[in-house]
Amino acid sequence: MSQPVQQPPVTDIRQKKKRQLRWIWTGIIVGSLLIVLAFLNTIKVFPKAEYVNPQFGISFTYPAYWKREDNHSSGALVLLNAPLQSAMDPFSESFNIVVHDYFGQTTTLSKFTKQVVDGMSSTMWKGMVKVLESKKTRLGGLPAHRLVFEMRTKELSVKTLQVWTVVGGQRVFFLTYMAAVKDFDNYKPEIDTILKTFQFR
Repeated sequence: MSQPVQQPPVTDIRQKKKRQLRWIWTGIIVGSLLIVLAFLNTIKVFPKAEYVNPQFGISFTYPAYWKREDNHSSGALVLLNAPLQSAMDPFSESFNIVVHDYFGQTTTLSKFTKQVVDGMSSTMWKGMVKVLESKKTRLGGLPAHRLVFEMRTKELSVKTLQVWTVVGGQRVFFLTYMAAVKDFDNYKPEIDTILKTFQFR
């Protein structure tokens, strides 16, 4: 006569299930943490500095390791240059702000935007400039326009981001970021910080 099969106590089964659930949740938590850490590693962190110009009433945060020149000879209110990546790097990525005043005249964002966009399509730039993006945006809380385009020559291929706005109908703030096409996205976090922190005081 065979002996009846003994079933494990109910408490043992419950404890085993608890242990299994504990391991499952531990795996989920550890996996989630690894995903978060991997994501954080993709975020570029860089030292920051602040630009403040009381005369024109603007401020923004920029990469502290970029070279800054105020009132540049080119006519820029401020010019920022990224350090060369190597001795063989032929192009220094840059950001600048130009302020244009309409003395005794007025303009609007739409009118100024039309002038810029029409200029891009002129015969002078035909075949050299390719517009990638042209849309409305905001800068320092004001309506603005954003333009992204590439300019290719035999010597170099450059990608440019420009954002502009009109203040009081008589003053245009024109922001330009210029980089080699292959390096344009490398500095996107820095440029995004400048645009997001740009303020009119």
